[in-house]
Amino acid sequence: MIPKPDSCKDCFGACWGMQGFVPASGLGDNGVLILGEAAGENEAIQSQGFVGKAGFYLFQNLQRAGIDREGFKIDNVIKCQPNKNFLACAPYEKEVIAKCQPNLQATIDEMKEKCRQNGKTFTILTLGKVAFKAVMGYDDKHPVMKNDYIAYVHRSDIYNCFVVPAYHPSFLMRGNTNLMPVLQFAAKRALEVAEGGFKYAEPDYLLDP
Repeated sequence: MIPKPDSCKDCFGACWGMQGFVPASGLGDNGVLILGEAAGENEAIQSQGFVGKAGFYLFQNLQRAGIDREGFKIDNVIKCQPNKNFLACAPYEKEVIAKCQPNLQATIDEMKEKCRQNGKTFTILTLGKVAFKAVMGYDDKHPVMKNDYIAYVHRSDIYNCFVVPAYHPSFLMRGNTNLMPVLQFAAKRALEVAEGGFKYAEPDYLLDP
């Protein structure tokens, strides 16, 4: 387990029992950052993202769709494990995410530079609502959160990149396995955007006088 850096000492999570410190991992050569919510127990112990049951389930099913773990950059919105794995809708959710934002910014800056060198379009594949809200700057009351936003290509003005939201694998494991094809599609879409870019459709309108 990697000890927390000094920057974590005045974080609410440090005094509330959040465990471990999980840095970003993976090469990111394909131009896509897989962004989860927070570390789980196995991740906190091994100091690597998505190595627990949810991570195994995720990459096992992505591999079935012809997508390998290698090539992705993998990170979480917060670097440690929340107490009892409770982050979404927790009273401290916004506070700890804001405190950990410089760590995410460093990962994104690194990925943007790598994409510039490799000719890729930097894209974030978010897993779960917490990650999607964090990179888009939304809250639960934002109109987009009330619509069918999963697997569509969004644009983050905060990080100046494309974002493709998907379900979190832990949600799929709780009786929602029928939605795995949606996650697989979202991953493929993110890879397509990273490889060839993306341009929103600009339809022509004919005004009948």
